[in-house]
Amino acid sequence: MAIRVICQECGSELSQNEGFRSWCPSCEWNLGDESERPLEIIAGVYAKYGERFGLRLFEDLVKGPAEAMKPSIGTSKVSAALLASLVHFLTAAFFIFGVWCIYIDWLNWPLLILGGVFIVGAYALAPSLGKAPNNQLSRIDAPEIFALVDEISNALGTETVDAICLSPEINASYNRVGLKRTSVLTLGTPLWLSLDAKQKIALVAHEMAHQVNGDVARSFWVGEAINALQGWYGFLRQPYENVRQTHEEGGALVELLVHYGCLVLSWPVRFFITALIHLYWNDSQRAEYLADYLGSRVSGTQEFISLNERMSVVGQNHQKLDHAMRKHSRDPVKIIPAFALEFQDVPNEEIERVRRVNKREHLVMDSTHPPTVFRSDLLKAFPCAATVVRSPKESEQMNGEVSAWHLALGKELVRAHLETL
Repeated sequence: MAIRVICQECGSELSQNEGFRSWCPSCEWNLGDESERPLEIIAGVYAKYGERFGLRLFEDLVKGPAEAMKPSIGTSKVSAALLASLVHFLTAAFFIFGVWCIYIDWLNWPLLILGGVFIVGAYALAPSLGKAPNNQLSRIDAPEIFALVDEISNALGTETVDAICLSPEINASYNRVGLKRTSVLTLGTPLWLSLDAKQKIALVAHEMAHQVNGDVARSFWVGEAINALQGWYGFLRQPYENVRQTHEEGGALVELLVHYGCLVLSWPVRFFITALIHLYWNDSQRAEYLADYLGSRVSGTQEFISLNERMSVVGQNHQKLDHAMRKHSRDPVKIIPAFALEFQDVPNEEIERVRRVNKREHLVMDSTHPPTVFRSDLLKAFPCAATVVRSPKESEQMNGEVSAWHLALGKELVRAHLETL
């Protein structure tokens, strides 16, 4: 229900919808924008770079053929692979040096400690093969979801996934894990329940398109190098944030030296991160556009744009999941359905607000995806109809197939909240 109120800034009349942000269409008071979200380390490193070149890349792609979106094997991609190889070489060198320190003199405690430090460092830098998440669906219990994924995979000309997992987070992802590189599609159940049939198809199509879009950042070699470096950067920088408090509380000189030493060591790590990002940024952005394009060939252009808008609305109101968790913490099975219910009838004022936020998004580039407004505008240049369709009834059946996991996923949300207290 909308209540008429007066804008605090310009005095214009605005609509205040229960459960959604109140804002002014005239002066955009309280509009909200992406700068309110905490940026990841990677985003902070290249935000200015993305702002400068993001528009140029979009303009080149929207004027060219669809084939221009496909990343090519060029100097930057080769250089990124070589730099990632250096990171992996350092990992092996750390391990070998650590073993050597221990081997040459078992009774030399300083060497034993030094060797242990280098072996632990090598372990931290080593590629993480990962493992399939919990909450795996079976083909018997989720035939409609598996049938949809199989059909979309066939339409894209890719292999279907080995596993489909559910997550209590508001996202979706495609990854390969383990020694056998098992393909896993993870569906964030809060997001999944918030989508209609057409948007579900677009979401799955986009994630499955990552198998063939040539994104170097998602490759095992470069991706694991970035993950290792980002982990080290976060580890080295975190202690320094408390150096002033440590000093004010009378901290020992050794502690201060450790803080400053970590800061100095973080500089070369940041250099490697920055170098890798600048080398693969252009190709990675192209790959995301290509995943959208390929996904839209399956879902239809307007349907994919609808997904972009719905994900923006859900993302801008992600705090509703926390509210639902607090409200139903004693009955976790209700948390995710309560969150999805919030988006059953989104007021037009909220949809317009999010659209305006998206138009500002290019000023603060996302770390992995182009701005939403760019993604949608690019698809409009290559319109097509849907090749895979599902009815609202079939969408409800797919929702029912994940309902058995509401309790387990709700408990995960409550557990994660308690761990932060």
